[in-house]
Amino acid sequence: MGDTLVVGLGSTFRGDDAAGLAVVDRLRKSEGRGLRVLAETRGWAGVLDHWTGQDDAIVVDSAQSGCSPGRVWRFDGLTESIPERLFRTSTHAVGFGEAVGLAGSLGRLPRKLVVFGIEGEAFEPGSGLSPRVEASVEKVVDLILRECRAHNAG
Repeated sequence: MGDTLVVGLGSTFRGDDAAGLAVVDRLRKSEGRGLRVLAETRGWAGVLDHWTGQDDAIVVDSAQSGCSPGRVWRFDGLTESIPERLFRTSTHAVGFGEAVGLAGSLGRLPRKLVVFGIEGEAFEPGSGLSPRVEASVEKVVDLILRECRAHNAG
């Protein structure tokens, strides 16, 4: 079995938008043990470059849907419908649905795709992660490590 690719999306310049980047930063110490991690600042369109030839992929991005800050969303990116409102405030030009549709038409989807969204609170330029989002970053790191252990044991 190949490594699971974990891609964190975001911008370090917009507060909680950096949640996905924070997740992959914390996962770097586990890289090489069934994980390959990448930071992606170009958004969902940039993820397509990394999916090609990948069996298993996990993508983490910040979300702003109006739910409680720090809420963690988890979706099977190939079989579940992801609410458009979840990633609506993204600075990325291409959203999740468009990226999956394009990757599918190009034959570049991974065999398995898990998407985590971390509900943000503050997206102001120059701010860091809010405390609730910071706590959720740690939760998502743990969830990803558990998922990868279960995958590698199977």
